[in-house]
Amino acid sequence: MKSTLEHLTNINKETIDLLKGAGIDTIEKLASRKVGDLTKIKGITILTAVNYIQEAIEFLNNKEVEAIEKTANISKVSENVLKSRSEISQRKEGLKEDKLKEESHKEKLKKQTVSKKGAHKKKPLKKDKVTPKKKDEIDIGYLKDIFS
Repeated sequence: MKSTLEHLTNINKETIDLLKGAGIDTIEKLASRKVGDLTKIKGITILTAVNYIQEAIEFLNNKEVEAIEKTANISKVSENVLKSRSEISQRKEGLKEDKLKEESHKEKLKKQTVSKKGAHKKKPLKKDKVTPKKKDEIDIGYLKDIFS
């Protein structure tokens, strides 16, 4: 985008009209001219030509600096956005891990509850093994009761 001569503060409207009449209608064109080119225009002295060219160059340098600063700011913003996205991704991963841990913990609790429920059930009593008596064995206690 070309900058118009009206952006310059030290050049009046009549001089701007004279410059435009000579084909100098932008600040870029004014900054690229030689002092001798400007002094050929009616009413412009060597000193004013130097001042106009200098102001045009300073304007463009400032404009360039502003553009660089904007680019730097955009870079910083982009960098911050990338950092934020990275942090969000890390948080999401952390939340996923937390959720998995919680689900795992719930599963463990569920298994423990099931095993505890089973532990409360009465286990069947083991029957004492009674060995059958042989036919020829006599119950001495029984005989004592009979003969006493």
